[in-house]
Amino acid sequence: MTAPQTNELLVRLAKQSDVSAATNVLRRSITDLCHQDHVGDPETLDRWLANKTFEQVHQWINADSLMVYVAEIDSAIAGIGALSTKGVVLLNYVDPGRRFQGVSSALLATMEADAANAGLALVRLESTKTAEQFYRARGYDLDPTNGAPDHLCMSKRLEK
Repeated sequence: MTAPQTNELLVRLAKQSDVSAATNVLRRSITDLCHQDHVGDPETLDRWLANKTFEQVHQWINADSLMVYVAEIDSAIAGIGALSTKGVVLLNYVDPGRRFQGVSSALLATMEADAANAGLALVRLESTKTAEQFYRARGYDLDPTNGAPDHLCMSKRLEK
């Protein structure tokens, strides 16, 4: 008899022991879920994945200017997020098999709470086309003053 799945979702700061699983989730999320953005173009996908390596994720976890988070469901890495100390969400990716289970929402809520606790009044990010509606539904608006016009730069004011 197998034990029932509890599907307990936990968001925590990433550790070095998470590098392999978190990198794999990150790369699979981009490859499998962001087709609207890379449209299957190998060159676009290669550029996007170029810095999504084990070595780079290891460096991000160790960086003083970043907080890297993982979401776990039943002790398995289900998502990865990263927030700069300046309040920029740099990563928010979910394992394709865990999509629509609250993983990205939990990561984002944790990053927003940590930004607010650090005294930041605004969180910014650059959304994919795939995730634009996700962020809009969570209070983010396009921010034309931040970034290039062809990017989906978004921001949200945080509650005090």
